Amino acid sequence: MLRHAITSTSLAALLLIGCGGDKAPAVAAAPAAVPATVAKAEPDPQDPCRLLEAKEAEAALGAPLAGAPFRSSAANRSDAGTPEAGGDTCWYETADFRNLAVQLIWTNAGAVVAGIGGYLAKVDEVSKGLVKLQDGSELTGEWDEVRVLGCCTFVALRGDTAVEIDFGGSSASFEQVGALADAALRRLEAPLPIDGNDGIAAAEMRRSLRPKAGDPCSLWDAADIEATIGTLKGKPEASGDDCTYTYEADNGRSNLFVSTVTWRNGYRRHRESNQLLGSMLGAALKDIGAGDSKVGKTKTLDGPWDAAQQSAVEFNTVRRDVQIAIRQRGMSQDELRALLGRAYDKIEHKEKATP
Repeated sequence: MLRHAITSTSLAALLLIGCGGDKAPAVAAAPAAVPATVAKAEPDPQDPCRLLEAKEAEAALGAPLAGAPFRSSAANRSDAGTPEAGGDTCWYETADFRNLAVQLIWTNAGAVVAGIGGYLAKVDEVSKGLVKLQDGSELTGEWDEVRVLGCCTFVALRGDTAVEIDFGGSSASFEQVGALADAALRRLEAPLPIDGNDGIAAAEMRRSLRPKAGDPCSLWDAADIEATIGTLKGKPEASGDDCTYTYEADNGRSNLFVSTVTWRNGYRRHRESNQLLGSMLGAALKDIGAGDSKVGKTKTLDGPWDAAQQSAVEFNTVRRDVQIAIRQRGMSQDELRALLGRAYDKIEHKEKATP
């Protein structure tokens, strides 16, 4: 029936046109389809990047961030700082790769924190929020207790939740990190409108331009050794991240040195190594009754690096998150500067040449 009605109407219109009648009325164009509105996904309530503003992290790092904070793998893993969608850690990094990492323990934090040990600082019962750390620092914040793990992990517990900040990749102080933990705890109920996955693409691009981990014996060749400390003897021997070089010094004596290179997270390794060596040397000196002696204590030195410390055990340096430590005897500080300057320049040249 419907088909018959449509056919009759079409035929009438054709007859009118054929008989010179008025033209058939124009058919109105169908309205353009309205594109569907794509609703932005609700922010992840457990996104660790929602608890700090960029300017707060920048104040602790001492430099602007290279890009938006991004979700990543945990800071205590060998691949720390690797961008990871939905990762449980938020990574903040500068252009030279100094970094801070923030992680949350959302539930049952009291039991978890009690099981990880470390230095415990209970809140002062009289002054709410006040804790005194092992180094004498006094901090106040929105926490019930604070734990410090090793040199560089600050854990602040409030109720059933804990904020964990790993600051080994920075030069931030306990006071600065305590302020970050306090700010993060205060935002637990009203987090910032930040999506930690938004910074992943830019972070992956920055990561792709960094030098790849390689042969630890590639830092110096025979020409480098000859130009700085003497004549290379034999082939350098690699073992893991270590390389042993044997050389003849200008005085004719045969010497050797061992280098260790950390290609990623070198700032963290540099700070951890210094803290560990300082603790070991301090304990040894105390055992022999030389607690006030300056023997074995580290000192900061200027040179072709971002930071360097010399101890009785090693010469420990770092530049752009690559750490090089040298264990040796007989080299002067000028020779060490020349030798390490060549290594870091070689690494930086490779970084710039990365396609």
